[in-house]
Amino acid sequence: AFFSALNFLLPFCSSPLSEDQRKTRFARIGVKAGEPFHPQELGPEIQVALRNGLQEGDAAITAARESLKVTEVIGTREFLGEDYLKRAVAAKLGQFGQAKEEGLYTLYRTDGKGDPLDAGQANYSLTLRPGDLPPVNGFWSLTMYDGQSQSLVRNVIERYEISSNTLPTMATDADGGLTLHIQQAPPGADQIANWLPAPQGPFYMVMRLYSPKPSAYDGTWTPPLVWRAESGPTSSDPKPTGAEAAEEVKPSVLIEEPKPELERPTVWGEPTEVQILIYIIDVDEVNSADQSFAASVYFAASWNNPFLRHQGPGPLHRNLTDVWNPRLTIVSQQMQWKSYPESVEIQPDGTAVYRQKVWGRFSQPLKLQDFPFDEQELSIQLVAAGLSEKDIKMVPMVLEAGRKSGIAKTFSLPDFDVESWSSDPQPYYVAEGEVGVAGYELKIKVARQPTYYILKVIIPLCLIVIMSWLPRWIDPEQTGTNIGISTSAFLTLVAYLFAITVLLPRVSYVTRMDRFILLSTLMVFAGLIHTVADTFLIKKDKKHAVEILDRWSRIVYPALLVIVLMLSFVL
Repeated sequence: AFFSALNFLLPFCSSPLSEDQRKTRFARIGVKAGEPFHPQELGPEIQVALRNGLQEGDAAITAARESLKVTEVIGTREFLGEDYLKRAVAAKLGQFGQAKEEGLYTLYRTDGKGDPLDAGQANYSLTLRPGDLPPVNGFWSLTMYDGQSQSLVRNVIERYEISSNTLPTMATDADGGLTLHIQQAPPGADQIANWLPAPQGPFYMVMRLYSPKPSAYDGTWTPPLVWRAESGPTSSDPKPTGAEAAEEVKPSVLIEEPKPELERPTVWGEPTEVQILIYIIDVDEVNSADQSFAASVYFAASWNNPFLRHQGPGPLHRNLTDVWNPRLTIVSQQMQWKSYPESVEIQPDGTAVYRQKVWGRFSQPLKLQDFPFDEQELSIQLVAAGLSEKDIKMVPMVLEAGRKSGIAKTFSLPDFDVESWSSDPQPYYVAEGEVGVAGYELKIKVARQPTYYILKVIIPLCLIVIMSWLPRWIDPEQTGTNIGISTSAFLTLVAYLFAITVLLPRVSYVTRMDRFILLSTLMVFAGLIHTVADTFLIKKDKKHAVEILDRWSRIVYPALLVIVLMLSFVL
């Protein structure tokens, strides 16, 4: 659907000459202005790559949003240049946003000590010292929002913001500064003019600067912090760790109205705790040839976000993209189908629970040296895309009655037995020495049932080898019969090897089965050479030598087969 829509829209979008080379490359996968998109013409591998590319691109955009500043992504084509990630972030999250020279939005969601703003727990103040008013060529405003409904706060004086337009009516401090009183109850009568009414509970504020001066976005001026009224900053009050970052107050114009529930819930950069549960419902297949397995997986994640608290009594449901979430994905997925809608369940205390069930095929590097008498470890690893161990702390989720991560009692897996399983927090390391991506992994140890391969491969090959010995028990003067049997045995072996190729894993090293097939082939070929040699000796009237040779072969060949079996599957 994405590429079809893209082809439809391209004729309406002009592009500079510098994009012509990329347009030529895109045409190779069917991205052409105004033409229908036919994915079936691209082949299955390209189709899978396109689907994976869309998912990876979306994850990259979401991850980049966490680290990019507004001043980096909003601007003209000349400003952004060929940084397509920044352009994609701006297009997806802030297509109607303004450049920094036009407007800046500053979000307040915590006080100066990093605690969430909650007027039900405390009164707050914000002080603008003399000469420290927001630097603008236009005007500025500070607007109050309810932390639960994200709407304006109804109040008795019908005041929803304090702005540069209200300054003449406000009371100033002795030093000429300005102190705003942010609380639910009215302050003293002499401070009503400086009162910004707050709700009885969580809240957040947005400071908007229109036509800001350069000092507003070059770091010269930083927005003041909000403090509890009874514990404002003093000379003896040390600045808490991370306050430098807090003073930036996370300016953003990527969305029309900044929403704190989209920010990772944390205090002073501490990792957010996310509880994880993984349950393997079924494993349908382990494909040794493709180094993959198919499974049905249920997983759940839970975290707490104070800005999602509500009155209840029951849970609320919101789209996953409407709130902050750890962006969980399974590392090794090749393809997957999701069963549940992408939504979260939010309890009154702000606990968010995300649940999903997927069926998919997952890549799994297999150690097949002992194939078909091998044991394997299948892994389902959930990772928080774009979030490191420093951002997310994953811990096991324990439900009522002690239920936690696990696997079903039985699988529909026909050729493996489950021996054990384990689940633990396990970061995913892209490269050695780097900080890991936060992750949680469930491993299943399985042992292959060799019966199928014994019946389909090992026994038939043994019979073909034995067939190649038959001339050793036939009168050596029956040269035509002996040659026919030996040739038939070799041709049967060749045909059978072609037939069983699909059953064997395609790996660069030699497995036990490969060793058995190779040695069996050499034995059949040796039998053919032996028959040819007997025929040659018969023509030279050396029948007695042939009989001696055949007599010893009746002992040596069975012994060699036993040795081949031992070398292949025991030693």
